[in-house]
Amino acid sequence: MKPHQAFITQFTIVVALVAPVHGDGEPVCLLSDTQTKNSISAFATLAPIFYDPRCFNCHGGVNPFHSTPKHPVVTKDFGFDSPKQFEQCQECHGNFPKWQLPLPSDFFVGMNVTQLCEHMKQSFGSDFGADDFVNHMRDDNGGIPAPFIDVAYEGTMGLNETGQELYEGPFPAPPPSMPRNIMLQNSQNWVKEMGGKFQKPTECGCMDMEYALRVKVAAVYHVPAPFINSVFNFAKPDTPEADLPVIPIHFKEGGSVTGVATVNLAGNARVQTPPIPLFGEDICNVTGSAVVPATVDGQWPQPGASGSSSEGQNIHIHLTLNKLSAQASVECTKGAGSSSSGSSGSYSFDFSLQPMVGATQTVPFNLPLPGFEGSVQVTLIRTM
Repeated sequence: MKPHQAFITQFTIVVALVAPVHGDGEPVCLLSDTQTKNSISAFATLAPIFYDPRCFNCHGGVNPFHSTPKHPVVTKDFGFDSPKQFEQCQECHGNFPKWQLPLPSDFFVGMNVTQLCEHMKQSFGSDFGADDFVNHMRDDNGGIPAPFIDVAYEGTMGLNETGQELYEGPFPAPPPSMPRNIMLQNSQNWVKEMGGKFQKPTECGCMDMEYALRVKVAAVYHVPAPFINSVFNFAKPDTPEADLPVIPIHFKEGGSVTGVATVNLAGNARVQTPPIPLFGEDICNVTGSAVVPATVDGQWPQPGASGSSSEGQNIHIHLTLNKLSAQASVECTKGAGSSSSGSSGSYSFDFSLQPMVGATQTVPFNLPLPGFEGSVQVTLIRTM
């Protein structure tokens, strides 16, 4: 193999791994891996109270306007948004003057635990939602518009004398399966595991959410050799995003970010040399592969850390591309060959990203090689 052939086999084009990507623009779930795990567990401990008949029947489990042998009623349908709809119930439930059902949008029917968790966050909002949620579970925010929680745990169903005479079964009804103090404590524990507030997006604190950095290395190298007419492209500009390398990242307790991946690279190039004495003109096609260990460390704005707010703070990323090992093969009009090489150095890059899916930043990639120009871009993506 000729000298210029051995030289060019040390370069490859970056392409790589594939990861599913969720919609851009949503906030990153600012919970550590441990907080996420604990939040999911905490809500699973709380969830049975929502399926208990005392909660579930009012939240869509029973239609009180449908007559049954145990609950014979004759009513008119005025619509859920009309006070007249529930005034009809006062003949028997007169000890609970403001009793009414929640709107159908707050029915629990058909929801699994994860969906129910997300529903609670959506219903109470993300700004003051956690406090309102806990207050609702405590005493309906002071009994406004009515003390539903009190009546549910008393088991009286708001029945007046007429209602009690018609009611079949023990009175009061059996209490909920979860004692009230335990229910309140479980509610507070769930909020506590999320840093004291409902974090965005809706799924945050309800299910596992995984993130990664999509990495794009864009560089060209004009070989400074009089006998080689070539330009090597690393990570072609038109490489599809789905084919770029990804590095999974993890949010740790204390506000650190970590990530490790072995990035597999593969590529090719075409080189044409002008006529060289004794050799003449040559055209070579190069194919190669490389393995680059990559590490990520940094800081993320952990909510509630040292009493500080995470609002307006960025995720700081330090990306290191470590020494690589590469192999390449060359097919030339005047011969063929192969070679392997290694690099003992490492290259580091710093990024500051908004905690949003799709956040992107590009920084220069400088090598001490005349004719080398490059950049490294990272994009924050959600993979689950």
